Amino acid sequence: MKVKINWRSKLNLSQVQKFIDSSVLKGIEPYIPMRTSAAKKSGIQHTVIGSGTLIWKTPYIRRIYYGWIMEGRAPMRVTDRQMTYHGGGLRGAKWCERYKADHLKELQRLVAKKIRGEMKNG
Repeated sequence: MKVKINWRSKLNLSQVQKFIDSSVLKGIEPYIPMRTSAAKKSGIQHTVIGSGTLIWKTPYIRRIYYGWIMEGRAPMRVTDRQMTYHGGGLRGAKWCERYKADHLKELQRLVAKKIRGEMKNG
């Protein structure tokens, strides 16, 4: 995918990227499974705000992200059953894709306002 950006702002790109990263980390929280708060805390701890990459890093996070149920002894194998999530209606597998589907247009509007200088803080 190619994107063309015409840049006429007093903000630099790193400020905009920091705004995007922190906005997504805040907004995505209701989508992250919450058996414990480890997954949410992992995103906060391992993401470098401004890098453009959100990182969740725990020993089991891939399994939770894709909703895989594993069975057997090591090496465990993936079953055809899907994981059940608790903690709220939005929480579940592939939280990034679902958050993006629900909020991309809103995030684009916020970024445009930030670039035009219509937002004071954040």
